[in-house]
Parts: sequence; structure tokens; C-alpha cells
Amino acid sequence: MIDGDGCARNCTLPRCGNGIQEAGEQCDDGGTLDCDSCSSTCQTELDPDADGVVGTCDNCPDDYNPSQHDLDSNGVGDACDTPLTVDTDSGSAVVVQGNLSQGSGLAPGNVRDLAITYATVTNAGVTEITSLEAPPNASLNSNFKISSLGSLLQIHTTATISGTIEVCITYDDTALSPEEEAALRFLHEDNGTFVDSTTSLDIDANRLCASVDHFSRFAPGLPIGPITKVRLAVRRDATGIGNDRLQRLVAKFAAAPIDPTITGMQVQFVRNGGTIFKRIIGPALWHRKGSGSTYAFADPDGTIAPGITSAKLRQSKSGRTTLKLIGTGLDLAGTDTPTLDVRLDFGARTVMATAGCGTRVAGSGEKTRCRAP
Repeated sequence: MIDGDGCARNCTLPRCGNGIQEAGEQCDDGGTLDCDSCSSTCQTELDPDADGVVGTCDNCPDDYNPSQHDLDSNGVGDACDTPLTVDTDSGSAVVVQGNLSQGSGLAPGNVRDLAITYATVTNAGVTEITSLEAPPNASLNSNFKISSLGSLLQIHTTATISGTIEVCITYDDTALSPEEEAALRFLHEDNGTFVDSTTSLDIDANRLCASVDHFSRFAPGLPIGPITKVRLAVRRDATGIGNDRLQRLVAKFAAAPIDPTITGMQVQFVRNGGTIFKRIIGPALWHRKGSGSTYAFADPDGTIAPGITSAKLRQSKSGRTTLKLIGTGLDLAGTDTPTLDVRLDFGARTVMATAGCGTRVAGSGEKTRCRAP
């Protein structure tokens, strides 16, 4: 039984939705529904903004918005709709306020209200505000990541302004742990790099402020600390996918007290901004050894945190922290790269380092070693 002869292998006429990819079809998942990565006409549905919503069902196909918020129900998502505009009068110490739950282009979120104070407005105009979604914990650069508020703000004005600009937000703190809220910073994009522009944080009033001299994107973020030493050894097996070994990962860094039985831990390997390996060891999987600050995870079969067989975290009274990790039965393709970012997340605390790597042939596979510094 063959396909392409006018009768499919299951003895039915060729058609979209029969589960067999035939001439003219890019895919066939056995259904005829849209928005499941294979359209009702058996064409591949793409997700260019990587928000998990594909094809014509994404109301902002080029802007990350997994919530698909559309406050004014016009079919265009808030992330790419007309921004909220607020009249901006001329004068000194001009205050502009925007309620981020009102107006086209802005839906209720964790960032609720915005207040902008201009030192001087020479010619009146309008201030435009767009509220964007962002993946929580995504890196903004090597020093900061997006907070659990998961918001970005794009601000622009047509008014003629000079002097400093104060930008303040009020936020809903239910998405934040107390530790995370205390570490919040208000970041501002300057020549493509997010910098800390925080001037004040009032956790009682849930108010965060920054001072800048021009507009671009703003983000409530959290700092990323450095990993001062990394030693990584990977053994990739050419005989099959999922046969690679993480022979060891040793990372040393300084941090305030960490308790993975509360925060859990996520380990990531990132190449050129893209994650090639990620595993999470949840809080319930760690146990404290004795009465000190040593924590361990053990799973010889590597089934709980798939492929990770052991982890040990030890922290001294001075904050010096060492993590050791071993794993097997993994897919570590992509680690054969000149540089690799190693990132560790413990709730609100994140540490990261860029390691230099070298790869050599070893038996039926390859062995990569990375280190920093």
C-alpha cells in the first residue's frame, strides 16, 4: 500500500485531516481545526513571537502576548493596539497620569497605574503608553531579568520636553514573593541596554520610581548576580538522542542565604540568547543535610527532574555558595559552542556566568569542557 496513487494507504481518498501528509500539505495532524500548529487546510501555523499562540489565532502575531488580552474587543491584542494617549500640557513640573486598566491598547495587569513628571514641557503634545507582556524571569541582559510582574512599558511623547523625567508605577504585589518585591528595580532601556534607573521603592504603597532623561522601554526587573567560577563537563553520545551525560557542573558564587527547599532551583544553558537545556528541581525534592546550610537532591534513576541524578548545594556563613550537579540520559546538543551561558535561578535570586568552551572527539561522541573564568 502506497500513497500518491489516488488512494491513501488507509484506502481513503486523499484529503486534509486524514492523518497522512499528502501532496500540497505541509502537515496533517488528523484534524481540521486551526490554532493547533496545523491549520484546517493542512498548512503549518507559525508562532513568530514565541508566545504559544499560533497562526491567525494570535491577535498580535509579532508581539509576545500569551494572555491575548483585547480590552476593547476589536480583534487586535492590547500588546500591538493603539497606545493609551494622555494630553501633556506645557509648563514646569508637569504631571501626566495613566490608568493602565483603561483605554485602547491597555488591559489590566500587574502594573496598574503610571505617573510621569516632566521637569519642563516647552510645547504641549500627548504622551503615549503601551503596556507589553514579557516572559517572567527572562533575561534582559547579564545583570537583570524580568520580574514576576511580567510587564514592559513603552512610553513616547510628542511634546517638547527638557530636563529629567520621573516615571512611577503602582503594581499588584500578589505575583511577587516578599524577597522578590524587596529586590525590585526599575530598569530603563538606554541604547539597547537595560540599566537600573531606580530612584525609590515603597513596598507598602506598591510604588516603584525611576529617573531618566529620555523615553524608551521600561521594565520592573530583578538583579542577576555573577557566578564567579564554573566548571562544566559534557559527554555527548553520537549513537542516539537522549544518551548524553552531564558529567559535572560545579558553580561557585556569593549570595544571601538560599534555601532550595523553599525556592527550588532551575538550571539553564543558554547559547546566543536561546535556551538549549533547562531543568527544574522543585522545593519538595531537596532536603537539608544536618542542621547546616547544605542541601541535596538525589535520584539515581534520573526520572524526577528528567536526567538529573544528583545535586548538592553548600553555603558558608559568609555567603560563599557551591553547587554541584550530575546528570545522565540527556539531550545536550548545542553545548559544543565557543561560549555558553550557565544560569541558576533560586526564586528571586539569579546568578549567571559566560563560560568559554572547547570540544574534542571522544570515542563514539564528543566531550565538551567549559570554564569561567
